[in-house]
Amino acid sequence: AHTVLWTSPEEAVAVIHAGQAALGALNPAGTQVAVAGLQPGAVLLYDVARNQVVQTLADGPPVAARWLAYDPTGRYLALITSGGTELRLWDVKTGARQLPDLPLDGFLSLAFHPGGQYLALGKLSGYVKILHIQTGVSVFSARVHNRRVWELAFSRDGQWLLSGGEGGAYLWRLDRSL
Repeated sequence: AHTVLWTSPEEAVAVIHAGQAALGALNPAGTQVAVAGLQPGAVLLYDVARNQVVQTLADGPPVAARWLAYDPTGRYLALITSGGTELRLWDVKTGARQLPDLPLDGFLSLAFHPGGQYLALGKLSGYVKILHIQTGVSVFSARVHNRRVWELAFSRDGQWLLSGGEGGAYLWRLDRSL
């Protein structure tokens, strides 16, 4: 079995690897695909038009990912490890890690603020946390759900955050400073 990327069901653009589970994310421009889980300790960035790996984000021990996403501008790539214990955030242009290692505990989901300055994280325990991307400082933290937060999404204007998880879905207006 192969992991295949495609632009349409009729046109395969890349066969990535045989028989190995992976997690992928497409950048907002549709020009690059990030894939975690194929090479130990790395996230591979594939150029869709050239059908090849153009960058490797190497970062230590094997990376098994639970969540992988680009920010709305395509500048940053975020990964939550499979155990939910690490958040890795890279500047895709430089390949450098953006945030220092932050102690995490059971994170399941993430969403980027449309302004590109903040990252929302959802936890197994029902907490939602919003971090400033440049500093890693928490600007919001609250227990919103009874347990797991499965999904997070910001509104296009960044003034609302929706969280879906055990105990329901919640929508709240954020501080205008975000």
